[in-house]
Amino acid sequence: NVVITVPGYWTQVERRALLRSAELADLTVLQIISTHAAVALNYGIFRRQSFTSQVQHTMFFDMGSTSTQVSIIGYQLSKVKEYDIAVDHPQLSVVGYGADQNLGTTDLIARLQQSFADHFNSMKKSEKNVRSVPRAMAKLYKEANRVMKVLSANNEIVAQVENVMDDIDFKFRVTRSEFEKICKDLFDRVSKPYNQ
Repeated sequence: NVVITVPGYWTQVERRALLRSAELADLTVLQIISTHAAVALNYGIFRRQSFTSQVQHTMFFDMGSTSTQVSIIGYQLSKVKEYDIAVDHPQLSVVGYGADQNLGTTDLIARLQQSFADHFNSMKKSEKNVRSVPRAMAKLYKEANRVMKVLSANNEIVAQVENVMDDIDFKFRVTRSEFEKICKDLFDRVSKPYNQ
């Protein structure tokens, strides 16, 4: 028996295909639940004591590697009759949901990688364009990923890659403001799922 989570933007066709796949794998699907509802349920289970009869709204923001999802959930206690006794039970309702299926952290990393490639090529230490060497681009991508993580908590970092290609090392100082400038159009899209 399984409960399967799916992205909130999946269509009924995709959900039915998943059910069929589970059936082929001899799995008994008890429920398909959207990821934002699963997160909201988990959050509510551990904060049950803080809910009142007044609706409390909470926003869940998830920027994954390939997509961004935002949901607004309302929590409140409601009276339910059990065995002739009125009991308060927590209740959640999905107030709003928005997603950008094409915006994730890989986009930010790739943008930083391209900036590194531009800077490497501008050094003119090699006859070749770094973009024509997949291994070199993979090294720059790995460093861009590290740099992005460090910039989430620091204002600047020095990106360094030994032997990018042709025994040429790469060293470049990156500030958070430069990173934000490079990815400005992507950061502008971050609020769109919330505004949906």
